[in-house]
Amino acid sequence: MGYRVQWESEDRLIMRLTFIGRWTWEDVYLARDECHRQLDHQPHKVGFIVDWELETWLPIGHKRHMPRLVPDRHPRIRKVIYVLRNPVYRKLLMLYFWKTGGFGFQFDFADSLDSARIMLGAHEQN
Repeated sequence: MGYRVQWESEDRLIMRLTFIGRWTWEDVYLARDECHRQLDHQPHKVGFIVDWELETWLPIGHKRHMPRLVPDRHPRIRKVIYVLRNPVYRKLLMLYFWKTGGFGFQFDFADSLDSARIMLGAHEQN
């Protein structure tokens, strides 16, 4: 399994999806389904962190899979923070957003998990 889904705290205000090692697009779909199942049971909006541990890996087929995955955001997700330590990946993702017109939901980038948590905490207070 090339992913891990976990809650950042017991209050379940932030969920984190981590892609591990050489993940596949099938892993992405399985992770999405697992996240959605858990979010279905939350009575409140949730901040969401997407973290890539191995930023040198991107399976082929992103042009086919990304358009199917991006609009499928769960309604209980209030904001998504992408943790991208690699500036090249960050530029690639930003280019994708620019070419496709964005995701249609609030998102941002962080350099670390700590930064992502802080950003979601600040968003919670606004």
